[in-house]
Amino acid sequence: HLSIRRQRQMCIRDRGTPLYLSPEVIKQIPYDYKVDTWAVGCCIYHLAALEPPFQSEDLNLLAAKILTDIPKSLQNYSDNLNRFVLNTLMEKDFDKRPYIINLMKNAKLTFSDETMKQYREQILPFIKSQYTGQDVDYIYQVLIDGN
Repeated sequence: HLSIRRQRQMCIRDRGTPLYLSPEVIKQIPYDYKVDTWAVGCCIYHLAALEPPFQSEDLNLLAAKILTDIPKSLQNYSDNLNRFVLNTLMEKDFDKRPYIINLMKNAKLTFSDETMKQYREQILPFIKSQYTGQDVDYIYQVLIDGN
């Protein structure tokens, strides 16, 4: 049998990085794949802001911040991106947060024509210069081709 300490370590590890824990995981209520939407929002925020949306050395304080704090706006980014990351992907209410797969399948409904144009002209060339393989192909197919 595993020690209680080892069980706790595994619980944190099995749920991902504490910086990206969703409110429902912290509250220890049943959750599903919507935690992935939260995590994607945290990753995008982290990349755009060059810091995670919630920070603390203390795990309990970090959990409290995730449950109550609102991350600061992403500077030098559009209002649309801020709303999408902070109000859609990082929606604290589990019932209001969409599944990431639904956002990807309906990218043309989720994102404005201007956002799609910016993606094609600015973001996609950068991604292709940094990454290769199936991930880029999938992103391109979903967001550009709509497949």
